[in-house]
Parts: sequence; structure tokens; C-alpha cells
Amino acid sequence: MKLVREHIIFEKFTEEGDPIKDMGIGLHSDFETEYEMDLWIVKHLPMILKMDKIPKDIIKDDQSWINRKYEKQIKYFMNKFLTINGKTHDGAWRFGINCILREKGFKEE
Repeated sequence: MKLVREHIIFEKFTEEGDPIKDMGIGLHSDFETEYEMDLWIVKHLPMILKMDKIPKDIIKDDQSWINRKYEKQIKYFMNKFLTINGKTHDGAWRFGINCILREKGFKEE
């Protein structure tokens, strides 16, 4: 027989607040710089793309910089969960991610 201890948390949550975020758990969502966000995205690409690892064909050397078959998932995730200084980002995110992936040894297949 195992004894289970109950822990009571005296925390007041409001309707406007986000208890998961307030407790510091869950997704990291607000970044100070675009580079910081790009690093986070590359680190979490397998989760974002729902794959075991970063696909080898992620990089493209055309105007999109990222293979179009993955671009929509990354963009959706960014718009839904990530911000820079509280604002959604719609800049040249593909280029920054492309550069970080190249530094990690990825190249166009």
C-alpha cells in the first residue's frame, strides 16, 4: 500500500490569466529577439512538425528558404503560440531558421 499526500495549492487564478503560463510551465511563447525565437523553433522543430527528428529536406535554396511542405506547419505554430515582445512575427523568419539549420549541418538535398 502506498500513501499519497495531497498538496493544496493556494493560488488565485483569474479568468483573464493563464495559469499554465503563470506557473512557468508549458510553451515558451514570448521572445525578445527574432534570433532567440528562431533558435527555439529549430530546437523544437520535431515537435512542431510532429516528427521524430528534423527532416533532411527541410532546407530549400529558393525564395522560401524552407521546404514549402513544412512551411505551413511552422507558420501556423508561430502565429498560434509565439511572439516577439508581445507581437506576432511575420517577417523574414524563414531566412533565420535556414541559417541556423545550415550551421547545424543541414543542406539542401
